[in-house]
Amino acid sequence: MVGFLIPQNLKMPVVGADSNSYNHETFWYEGWGSSIVHKGVDIFARKGTRINSATMGLVLATGELGKGGKYVLILGPKWRVHYYAHLNEITTSPLSFVTQNTQIGTVGNTGNAKSTPAHLHYSIVTKVPYPWRIDDAPLGWQKMFYLNPIDYLEKVIAAAKENNVEIQMHLCETKGEVEDYVKEHGVTPIVMMDKLGMFELGTIAAHAVHLTDEDMDIMAAKNVRVAHNPQSNLKLASGIAPVEKMLEKGICVGLGTDGTSSNNNLDMLEECRLAAMLHKATSYNPLAVPAEEAWKMATENGAKVLGFENLGKLEPGYLADIVLWDMHKPYWYPRHNKLSLLVYAANANDADTVLVAGKVVLKNGKLTNVDEEKIYAEACACVEDLLNK
Repeated sequence: MVGFLIPQNLKMPVVGADSNSYNHETFWYEGWGSSIVHKGVDIFARKGTRINSATMGLVLATGELGKGGKYVLILGPKWRVHYYAHLNEITTSPLSFVTQNTQIGTVGNTGNAKSTPAHLHYSIVTKVPYPWRIDDAPLGWQKMFYLNPIDYLEKVIAAAKENNVEIQMHLCETKGEVEDYVKEHGVTPIVMMDKLGMFELGTIAAHAVHLTDEDMDIMAAKNVRVAHNPQSNLKLASGIAPVEKMLEKGICVGLGTDGTSSNNNLDMLEECRLAAMLHKATSYNPLAVPAEEAWKMATENGAKVLGFENLGKLEPGYLADIVLWDMHKPYWYPRHNKLSLLVYAANANDADTVLVAGKVVLKNGKLTNVDEEKIYAEACACVEDLLNK
């Protein structure tokens, strides 16, 4: 009986996923091969995306099955078993205790999902039957054991509303993602998120590459801010975002780097330079996104995207986030326009001193608050450890 007393507070298991990442109608969808109906939900994400346990619990089993591929089985509160399937990698082991912050694996397409986009199949099974859930659907009697994860996932939106917090999500990043969504739902992801009320909470849209004019009008009206990641979008062949159009419509666009797997050096000046140059090429307009606009995206707009109104400028009342640049390099001459040189010629190694909220964190090109050599050594040791496993 103790298990029933432990509260169940589910969390989205796929890091960065949201209601745009799964089909609301797939639970108990008929015609699902030999299974007859779909007894869970498929949450789509990039292969390798981190999966955390949706709840605290005990890992009952891990392994590989013919249909489910690599899987993890976790016993959670209320004697409910949580099944995670089609994993690319398993990062936990049987009899391990997990929390909602514990990584259990990564998104993949193993088992019978090899021919489909990478996703997590997630289902919840109660060991104590709920007979009132039985209906006349195919295999409807089994509904007393299988619970609908979508009901719980949509509580994420409700929780965001209740706690007055904003949501950050990857939106319209790839052409295939948008085409599949339109085919399945008849509208774009932006239109659907608007219908769900997501944008009323305050939203940061990461990437936002494949947008229609209607999408951008909605984003402008609902103050959806955009994290533009030009270098990652190029490396992953996602496409080139319509930044010039977004800016014309009054959408706040800031610059981001994405992660190291799709960016490598996380050099914000490289992002700034790409933002200034890419959109000149796509619009055939040498005046598109000038250096001043690109720099604003990296500073003032970047702060606004994150919800700050006291960052991004050197003005009284603003936090002292300051960078001093070493301009004693050949490409800093002649100095007719220092901002243009900063955007088109400089790189992150030119940063001599950095202050965050008035505190010096970089001096003479060296970090003041961490031991760099120790970090390098630990990183190499971690790689060696992984390779030897």
